[in-house]
Amino acid sequence: MPSQPRTDLSLYWHAFPVYARNLAVLLPPLLAAVVQQLLNYAGAQLTGPLGGIGMGIFGFIGQLVFGFAFGVSLIVADDAWRHERANLGTDWDEAKRKAGNILLATVGLFFMIYVAQMIGSILGGGGSLAAGALAVLFLIYTIPAASLGGSPGPYALSSSIQIARREPGPTLLLTVVSLFVYYFIGFMLPPILAAYVSFPSYVALQMLLPSLAIGYVALIVAKQYTDSAFSRWWR
Repeated sequence: MPSQPRTDLSLYWHAFPVYARNLAVLLPPLLAAVVQQLLNYAGAQLTGPLGGIGMGIFGFIGQLVFGFAFGVSLIVADDAWRHERANLGTDWDEAKRKAGNILLATVGLFFMIYVAQMIGSILGGGGSLAAGALAVLFLIYTIPAASLGGSPGPYALSSSIQIARREPGPTLLLTVVSLFVYYFIGFMLPPILAAYVSFPSYVALQMLLPSLAIGYVALIVAKQYTDSAFSRWWR
């Protein structure tokens, strides 16, 4: 009979030396951050005379870029866990083959989070935030299912929900750590450092720190996903 799902706490600190040997895992989100800066600039220039109408399109494109970048980072991270050092060229070729599934999974993921936040907002207070976090809890494996598991875009959502329901403890821990790392390093830390750096350096930090956070998140999510999706716990 299947045993109880196990929470592998060691992966959270083992990810650090793997990260140190494979800094290529942060390159996709870093490039995505540069693209987003360009999109923000282009959007402001093109939609400014219209009062910002249409800026949402540029935001949506930015989400797709980051979703695809995260998918690439997951592939690099999985390669790093398996072979100690990832082969960026091979991983990029794999990402291109799975690009369609990754992008469809990204659209589905952000749409479901948006819907959850809209429903949560009805409750007022922190309802929207809580609903969004709950959606992430069940959908955290969506992009890994597309980029690592090869699930077609529409099925990546259901695959994530199945794993989250099967292994609630490990998934809850993964979600809490991922959200904390991403928001603390990516959004809370840059303003703290703003007083100590010049404006150009601050802009660079706004791109680098979230990318560093996403790289670490990719490592722990990739490991947890492969352990959960491809391992069989039988007695």
